[in-house]
Amino acid sequence: MKPPEAVLRKFRHVASRLPKRSWMSAGVILFAFACTVLLMSSHAATPTANYEVEAGTRSGNAGLASDSGASGGTAVKFGGSATGSDPLNLPLDPWWTGGNNFYKQFPAADAYGWSDPSFFPVVAFATNGDHADEVANMNNLGINTIITGAYDHTALKANHISVISEDYAPPATATDVVAYYLDDEGDGKYDNGYGDMNISGSGANESFSCATSTGCGFTETVYLNSKKRSGSTNVLSPFTNALTNGGGRMRYNGYTGGIIGGETKYAPFINDNLPATQRINSTTSVSVDSSYVGKKFQDIIGADRYWYEFSNILCPGSIYKTAGYEPDILNCPRASAYGRNVDNMRRMDSLDGAYQPLASDVELGCNESGGTPCISLGGIGGAMWSSTIHGGMMAFYFPNYGYQCNGSTWSGGYNPVRYCNATTTMGSLLKNLNTQFRTLAPVLNSPTLMYNSYQDTDDGNAATIDRSNYSSAGYTESKFNKNLDTMLKWYDGSYYLFSMINVNANPGSYQFTLPAGLNASSVQVLYDNDDMPGTASSRTIPVNGGAFTDSFAHEYTSHIYKITPT
Repeated sequence: MKPPEAVLRKFRHVASRLPKRSWMSAGVILFAFACTVLLMSSHAATPTANYEVEAGTRSGNAGLASDSGASGGTAVKFGGSATGSDPLNLPLDPWWTGGNNFYKQFPAADAYGWSDPSFFPVVAFATNGDHADEVANMNNLGINTIITGAYDHTALKANHISVISEDYAPPATATDVVAYYLDDEGDGKYDNGYGDMNISGSGANESFSCATSTGCGFTETVYLNSKKRSGSTNVLSPFTNALTNGGGRMRYNGYTGGIIGGETKYAPFINDNLPATQRINSTTSVSVDSSYVGKKFQDIIGADRYWYEFSNILCPGSIYKTAGYEPDILNCPRASAYGRNVDNMRRMDSLDGAYQPLASDVELGCNESGGTPCISLGGIGGAMWSSTIHGGMMAFYFPNYGYQCNGSTWSGGYNPVRYCNATTTMGSLLKNLNTQFRTLAPVLNSPTLMYNSYQDTDDGNAATIDRSNYSSAGYTESKFNKNLDTMLKWYDGSYYLFSMINVNANPGSYQFTLPAGLNASSVQVLYDNDDMPGTASSRTIPVNGGAFTDSFAHEYTSHIYKITPT
């Protein structure tokens, strides 16, 4: 995270029949049959490949559709808007990246279970995994992925926790390492641009700075894709290939206000493809591994703008708002603003039509500088679900500078993910919340259905919003109720509706208008999340006249419903 004075720099995917003519046709058929037998008999000696097309990057008019007969539950559809197999045949969200199918293209992640529909990444940033007792506790709290440079691979594998590794040369037995960590907040530290970059130190101790007033953030990110940063390895040594030689691993990169701010000058961080070579400065150029050339800067993305922790900087009356950013966010801080983070990232990612899984980070404590402002316990759950409702494909915690286990005392550098067991206030909060993500993983991995309209669009300048231009690049407005943020899924014969009030709505009761043709006598409430993330709910709500009503006690309250058509 950045100190307050740096915040303003941070705001910136044949059938043809055989003719029946004469006895010669019989000869043709017999000849074809003989050839087929010969081909089949030699098949075992023929190299074969098995590739899930839906797991690859899509562009143009290609989309994904639910298909229970397909190997991964989805199939590629060309032309028009892809639709789910739900009874209403609603269009799919074009940005949906394929859920668990996305990870099939990375052998390490695939082998470790990321492509399983029952897996949803629950990630703790900057969380060491080098003590067996702490690793076991993380697993009990529902954490299944950590970003770290300290490991006990035996303990991590025993608890089936994945690692996004700062070590680019892990042991060959480290099957828990599913991805490499590139950097955090490069857009904030180095701004946008391919300017020259200074390098100091080597290996794990190297540091960067822009050589001129021109931003060098793009240069730095290309550089990180061209080298190895393990131990004292020479600074320009070849990068361990994360797609082949490195064990088929993904690449993770973290961003901040440049990407989340929505200004398109930062779009190359998400949309540019890696070049074969890159000038670093007047004396140095690097080559990118051939397996990376033409690929994105990274495969999965997390980004931070902590609306609670930095509310004194981000909210009305602050220097951020005075500068004109996010003018339509009037109520602040709000859990639903974390969904706006994802909206801005999605809009940036959509510019080239090739999409990547991403999520908004959520803090677990207070401002590192002075201890205030802080996120509330209810705000943690609200922010996590807001990110997910808006399309986040990971549950992503920033646990440092967190609350101690009692959930009220703040301590600089304290990490509740490591230290708080499930009997404590913070441990119970995390376990309840993560149980929801893990229980609902098959639903979250299913296609997102479009039941919203577009409200407004950003013209590329984060300080202005064009409300007259409604297009697929804009913010969405729920058709269930324009004051709500919602996400709709179809899974195993039922609709699943995730909901909370939007960034400018007030707590209270709201009516949900169901899509035309969706007939149901009641809705089942799966989870109520309020001051503390809840356990499973037993509530049902009647449907009258194609609508139902529920209340939201706080700005961070969220509800998850199951609707089974009658």
